[in-house]
Amino acid sequence: MQESSPRQDVTIGILALQGAFAEHQVMFQKVSSKKKAVIVLVRTEEDLGKCDALVIPGGESTTIALLARLAGLLGPLRDFLKKKPVWGTCAGAILLSQAIEGAKKGGQELLGGISVTTARNGWGSQVRSLEIRTFRKLLTPP
Repeated sequence: MQESSPRQDVTIGILALQGAFAEHQVMFQKVSSKKKAVIVLVRTEEDLGKCDALVIPGGESTTIALLARLAGLLGPLRDFLKKKPVWGTCAGAILLSQAIEGAKKGGQELLGGISVTTARNGWGSQVRSLEIRTFRKLLTPP
């Protein structure tokens, strides 16, 4: 008979500076697993230090980078991703890229960590993109 190993919790951080962090939190809380996932909304270096893994959600990548810099998190995030798993969705994937195409004038801070170049703003700026899609829906006859 095989002994079962003790259940260990895994602490998943979600970078909670801007973007879809609340939606990610809700989805992680719904996941069923052998290990219990403890969710930490990461806003400080202390929060980050509690995490076994990190998710950087979608949002606006330049805003997330700016807020991370202002919170003193850019260096700690770069150190974290060298040692532990990090997953980025949308803007998070942009921030994890080594390079980007279509950066804002003046450039953008990146965390790096993934050897990819990401093209951003395929639809133009986020605000313009939303307006175009919304108005197309409103103006298209059923």
